Amino acid sequence: MKLYLSLFLTFSFFLSAASQENITVKDTSEKCRFEPVTDTISSFSGTLFKDEFPVSIILKSDFTSFIKPKYDNQYLPAELIIKLPGNDSIVKNIRIKTRGKSRKDMCHFPPVKLNFKTDPIADPDYKGINKMKMVTHCKENSIFNKYILEEYLIYKMYNLITEYSFRVRLLRIEYKDTGKKKLGGKRYGFVIEPLPALAKRVNAVKVGTKSILYHEIDPLAADRVALFNYMIGNTDWQYKTSHNLKYIKILDVNIPGAYPIPYDFDYSGIINASYAVPQQWSYADNVQQRDYMGFCRESDAYFKVIQKEFLDAEEKIYDLINKFEPLSERDRKQMIWYIEEFYQELKYKNAFKLITSNCRDPF
Repeated sequence: MKLYLSLFLTFSFFLSAASQENITVKDTSEKCRFEPVTDTISSFSGTLFKDEFPVSIILKSDFTSFIKPKYDNQYLPAELIIKLPGNDSIVKNIRIKTRGKSRKDMCHFPPVKLNFKTDPIADPDYKGINKMKMVTHCKENSIFNKYILEEYLIYKMYNLITEYSFRVRLLRIEYKDTGKKKLGGKRYGFVIEPLPALAKRVNAVKVGTKSILYHEIDPLAADRVALFNYMIGNTDWQYKTSHNLKYIKILDVNIPGAYPIPYDFDYSGIINASYAVPQQWSYADNVQQRDYMGFCRESDAYFKVIQKEFLDAEEKIYDLINKFEPLSERDRKQMIWYIEEFYQELKYKNAFKLITSNCRDPF
């Protein structure tokens, strides 16, 4: 039972109830007694986004209603089942709703927000964290499974470059529809570390994005985000509007500026999704063309610091991709080819001028 409980808690330390309840059942339709596990939480705190192996789950809800536009921004009840070795499972009752405006408009099955508000977290390190983003397959075509796996890898790449990044955990998801259409199937997906958890991990606080100004953004952090998005060929972000950026403030008097944290990478050239296009504020002619969207600098001082970070991570990035078995060998090679092209530029003696030639004036 301890083995089962430990595996469950790698996924559920964010999901644990104020009463810290779990249940082991073979027939999830039966009413069963919940047992408290508060005394076991502390030894597993923080493992969800540290462990690497995929978590297998079943998500039950009225997906027939979930995908209808009239249910946008409305929570629906759901049952989350964490599958354990053998035939046992652990069950959580949660709520879900759609998220992401562009993906809701485009996707047959939009991304999901998991809500555990009625099941608050007892662990004081994660008190108040009750929502988590889950990235889903968008459409039934198998190519969208590839997109999911590649976007997951992009998050992992940025983790190799800086700790100021969202951690992710890969999921094997089985969807079970309790609605009329009986939609279902097995797909990959992943959950994203909640911003409050990221902020706590790096000793920071969240910063509102509506009032952020150019001079309030840390220069090194800003250039790091810009160079990473250049590496993966992503133009679906912007400092000025905080598009696909969250901000944190490090609790250190020696770091006065806010740190931007990028997310949502499915429009990246390295993925080359069928629906992806360069953003209207980009100079790129196609989604695979790179466009440096960082601030213009008179000196390459910041660039040299960031350049070393990226060079130090090069072999780790190749190793990450090569060892990622859920993605086909062909797709892994294509990702590596795209990254190698970037590193050829980065190692050029005039890399600063070459890469930043399309830099943006401060707003």
